[in-house]
Amino acid sequence: DLARSMGNTINSAAQLDLGIPEVVAAMETLVNTGLSADESATSLNAFLVTVLDASTGQGEAAKAAKQLGLEFNATALRTKGLSKVMEDML
Repeated sequence: DLARSMGNTINSAAQLDLGIPEVVAAMETLVNTGLSADESATSLNAFLVTVLDASTGQGEAAKAAKQLGLEFNATALRTKGLSKVMEDML
């Protein structure tokens, strides 16, 4: 359900101090790649939850980012912005 997925995504974004315009822009980018709105919200939320975990040093993402020399945490989101952090992951 899109409303639930969006609610979860907005909640995760709020925990990372991301604004709604940045979340909507990221979702728009994902929809333009062919994902449905629900898939986009779910995927973006999974990404944000991974960043939250990495910010506390938990999860495989934190380990992988460190090995690759990438900044993958809440601080990176605040300083670089969501689109740049996502771009860095590609």
